Amino acid sequence: MTAAAEEYLSNFRKEIEAMVQEAAGVKLTLSDPVVEISTTDTVASVKVGKGFLKVNASIRATITWDGSLHVNVTSVDVPIVSVDPATINSYIQGPINNGMAKVAEYYEIRSLQVGDGAITVEAMKK
Repeated sequence: MTAAAEEYLSNFRKEIEAMVQEAAGVKLTLSDPVVEISTTDTVASVKVGKGFLKVNASIRATITWDGSLHVNVTSVDVPIVSVDPATINSYIQGPINNGMAKVAEYYEIRSLQVGDGAITVEAMKK
């Protein structure tokens, strides 16, 4: 998942940093994403920079599947600014829904299970 997060950040850096700026109210740069998955929650962390200052920031979230993918951010740890988890939730659900709609064009997702270290998806090509 960390490699996927690195690729996603690389491909969509401008969009992600614009979303973070809107949510945080300040322009920040992001690098070095790490994703750790467990059955109870998922922790995603990045290095966040403002000028010469760089700190680690993280979000803790739960991932569930009931025919739709739900990511619920439960806590945000960003030393530079204060960000409410509800703010992050409002920003991420749209891109998640859009991404899942693109996947659904080609695959029928039958199940999604979150386990220690991995997310397992059972899908059938349309």
